[in-house]
Amino acid sequence: MKKVKYKIKSFDCPACAIKVEDHLKKDENINDVSINFSGQTMNVKYHDKEYTLDELKKIIKEVESDEIEIENHEKKRSE
Repeated sequence: MKKVKYKIKSFDCPACAIKVEDHLKKDENINDVSINFSGQTMNVKYHDKEYTLDELKKIIKEVESDEIEIENHEKKRSE
């Protein structure tokens, strides 16, 4: 399992962050996800394959119409 921390910006409200978090949790490759709205971070635990930033943006775009900025916050680490 791989855990990756991202810096995530441009959410208008906490409800938008929760909507995206819930949507990502339904993805079969994601074991768990946690978005900290005020800290502007997102922690994702992948089962196997880590998504690229473009792949994550595409999945988020399925439920969030605003453009969300995502970048790697720190290096990935295996658990």
